[in-house]
Amino acid sequence: MPYANPALPRRANPLVLPLTGVLLVTGGLFLLAWLGWTLVQPAPPLYRYVLDTRGEAGDFPELKPEGFETLPVSRYRLMTEGIDEPLARAYVTDSPDSRPVLLHWDNRVAAPLLYTSTAPAELKAVADTLAAHETDSAGVLGWWDVLQRLEAFTRQQYRFGETLLEPLLIPSHWQPRSGDIAALERSFWRVPGAGTEDAGFSSFTEALLAGEDEAAERLLQLTGSDTVTLVLHVSDIYKLGMLYPGRLSVGYKDFPNTGDMHGLIQRVKDWLQSEGYSNYLVENRGAEVVRVYFLTDEKSTRTLIAKLLPFSKAGPIHLEHFELVYQQGGFWVYQLTPVPG
Repeated sequence: MPYANPALPRRANPLVLPLTGVLLVTGGLFLLAWLGWTLVQPAPPLYRYVLDTRGEAGDFPELKPEGFETLPVSRYRLMTEGIDEPLARAYVTDSPDSRPVLLHWDNRVAAPLLYTSTAPAELKAVADTLAAHETDSAGVLGWWDVLQRLEAFTRQQYRFGETLLEPLLIPSHWQPRSGDIAALERSFWRVPGAGTEDAGFSSFTEALLAGEDEAAERLLQLTGSDTVTLVLHVSDIYKLGMLYPGRLSVGYKDFPNTGDMHGLIQRVKDWLQSEGYSNYLVENRGAEVVRVYFLTDEKSTRTLIAKLLPFSKAGPIHLEHFELVYQQGGFWVYQLTPVPG
């Protein structure tokens, strides 16, 4: 009876184990190199500006461009990965020296995002007022973004009319990338490198935090002019609070505008009372939203900006050095002259 011979074990190839080890080591080195490469590569931008269309202000009825229909305007969308709709829309025009200027910022999300917005029609009305009074441009002070927009209308240059990017309103979940965001904004708006900012702007913002007498003296010294014209927008107090969070405590809340003004006023008052805020200012932001700015501590009410806007119950009529010369929408324009003696 035949028997099958048991299979003998095949002799191992002496090259297999060393070759396997080489492949494992090579693969590991490749993986480490790839990880190292990814670590040194810059993270992709959080967002990008995408050109939507170019034209004149008259081509954008949402700007309500009566009186500045021929102003050149480019509209950009602020886009981020994974979201089809823009986070914001930027309406950009040119300054007298051909720098890009943010004419209007249409924030499409609930939280503050990079910049605040002002109605271009209100800005044009302020520009017309300055022109009618033949205001000396050397004596005009205000927040940099407001002044550079006014430059687009008046074709004059103001002390803080350059793009300073102070402050950038960065959402909390973007804060770890704040340096990248600042660099992106400097690139888009063609801002010179850090260190070229006008040091006078910090003196201006410090004056807004001071009491009336001290602030008046500082502002007159800052311009060197006999008369100072101070252009303020209600959103300036929020930006000032972002620059000096330990010295000015301010917040805001948006309320839907249902068309029932009496009911809206009551809802606002009820909310403020429930939160314990007695110093506030209401801004009508169009047909859909009313924004309420409020101060959260007593020391903030003693600042010049709180008195000028006005948050205090006394109002601007009780100011000694500042005379209200124009008020339209969210804008308050004051004139400051030296007190004799």
